[in-house]
Amino acid sequence: VSSFNVSSRLRLGSHDLLHTVVLLLVGLQMSLGLLIGLFYASSTVAREREDGTLDLLLTTPIGAKAYLWGKVRGLLSGLLPMAGGAVATLALPALYSLVGGWSGWETATYSFTGTVGAAGAFTREAPLVLPEAPIWLALTYVPMLAAAITVGLGRSITAKNVLSALIPTLLIC
Repeated sequence: VSSFNVSSRLRLGSHDLLHTVVLLLVGLQMSLGLLIGLFYASSTVAREREDGTLDLLLTTPIGAKAYLWGKVRGLLSGLLPMAGGAVATLALPALYSLVGGWSGWETATYSFTGTVGAAGAFTREAPLVLPEAPIWLALTYVPMLAAAITVGLGRSITAKNVLSALIPTLLIC
């Protein structure tokens, strides 16, 4: 009898389970991408200063603006696959919800009941994942990642070593 209760709870709350799994996966991917970006950005110039390769780079005819822009571009292009992974993780259930809503699949939506003060209750059907969620994630996460890279790179320029660049960067972001 207890196995029947467990399976019925899982079946009835399957949208909650899906929401939790997608939230954890996307949150983990975003956090890892942000942390890796912060670590790389805050250590790029500081590490070159420690190794002595920054002096060699400064003797080349490349300007400071081109040097820094290349650093930001390189870091961001290296982290875009991670951002794409988070967007794809969210896009798969959103696409399932969108196609399932058009096709009338029962598992693509869920019903919930809410109350509005003393007026009574209402029941509404909602998709498992909003179809526009991956678009909003891409439009907000990539600029946030670029801003974090810029902060880390700025701290890396003014710091004397990697550790003194990394700690303020983590505290700021």
